[in-house]
Formats: sequence, structure tokens, C-alpha cells
Amino acid sequence: MSGQVVIGVCWCVAKFVQQVVAQLPLFYKLAAALPGPLKTSLPSIEQIERELQGGAA
Repeated sequence: MSGQVVIGVCWCVAKFVQQVVAQLPLFYKLAAALPGPLKTSLPSIEQIERELQGGAA
């Protein structure tokens, strides 16, 4: 039973990572299209990547 739980958790994490990776190009396009003042108020891509990897932003 425990093995099934681990497989389920791994599957959920893998799906989440796939969604994040799939959405990154959209974020790049959106960030490029924003006006200057709004761009500076959003976190940078590097900050988002650090946060997703578990580091502080």
C-alpha cells in the first residue's frame, strides 16, 4: 500500500512540474508585452525559478 502512495505523490509532482514548464514560455511572452512600470513590480523569472526550486525569492 505504501508503494502506491509514493507512486501517486510522484505522479502528482511530475504533473505539477509539467504544468509549470509548459507555462513558462507564456510568462516570458506576457512579461515582454507589459509596460515598463508594471514589469518592475512583478518578480523576475529568476526569482520565480528560485522559489519553485525551494529557495527564497
